Amino acid sequence: MPNRLLQAESVAIVGLEKNTGKTTFLNYLIEQNRAGQRRLALTSIGYDGEATDLVTKTAKPRIYVPGGTLVATARRLMKRCQVEKDILLMSGIPSALGEIVIFKTLDDGFVELAGPGTIEQTKLLKTMIQQLDRDALMIVDGALSRLSSAGHGLAEKIVLCTGASVHPDQATVIQQTMLAVRLLQLPVVWLEDDVMQAFTNNDYVIAGEDIRSGKFAGPLEISQILQAVKKSDDLIGINGVITQAMMNEILSYEDLENIRLIGQDPTRFFLDQATYDRLVRRNIILQVLQSSELAMVVVNPYAPKGPGFGPDFLETLTKLITVDVIDVRRQ
Repeated sequence: MPNRLLQAESVAIVGLEKNTGKTTFLNYLIEQNRAGQRRLALTSIGYDGEATDLVTKTAKPRIYVPGGTLVATARRLMKRCQVEKDILLMSGIPSALGEIVIFKTLDDGFVELAGPGTIEQTKLLKTMIQQLDRDALMIVDGALSRLSSAGHGLAEKIVLCTGASVHPDQATVIQQTMLAVRLLQLPVVWLEDDVMQAFTNNDYVIAGEDIRSGKFAGPLEISQILQAVKKSDDLIGINGVITQAMMNEILSYEDLENIRLIGQDPTRFFLDQATYDRLVRRNIILQVLQSSELAMVVVNPYAPKGPGFGPDFLETLTKLITVDVIDVRRQ
């Protein structure tokens, strides 16, 4: 499976929580590429690669890269990257730790990553990296609990990391992992040209016997949509993030059922398991305009504090999930 990842244009490694094995898997992927079949380009949404976790104060694996790797990180972290550097580009993209700098490593060593703070800035950074080396494999280390760092067309393939750090109860972690998997694998919808145009140019679209679309009067004005929905309508499309609060308001309309709710991509949906179950019971079907390819699920059964999980954690997820599932500590 790592070989298939190494053939992708871009990969996002995202975690349901901290300490789910993102950095360990990143190091594993780097090692699998040791023969140098692809130049790797690394960045992060957030801060990664530090020796000690800034929140839990526990030791973390550091990121070790070979010479020739492209690294995009914040200027203030340059001195903490223990490699010789060839600075290729000052990106002009700001971050909390300074401008993002793209450099090539001239030897092997440890690096620390702190990339842009937004998806749009990361997409701009991706374009810059592709201009420097169109064949490089860009790997984005996703930020804490930010599945959104895998969406918005940023990454071709997604690796989802989960484990005992998410919650001390194994059944709860399995449930949360399965919900994330279901969302990342939401089906892609095809829309008629006139519906698609209305969706693209507005905050929302409602379609059935006719098409209605418009801009929100204010934040979370989901009631604006719901008041306009008719029983004959087939779909509601929302252009942007669909939050738990918006879902709650949608479900408060008891007559709303048997309809499709469409987002731009799987990472735009934020909801818990109870809400997902209520949507299923009402036959409110979640769909997306743009798919995300979930390539692999990585599990870390060890917890920074506490006993962690046994081998049945991996076994259960392997049975439930259709993509490859691996234990990051046993690779």
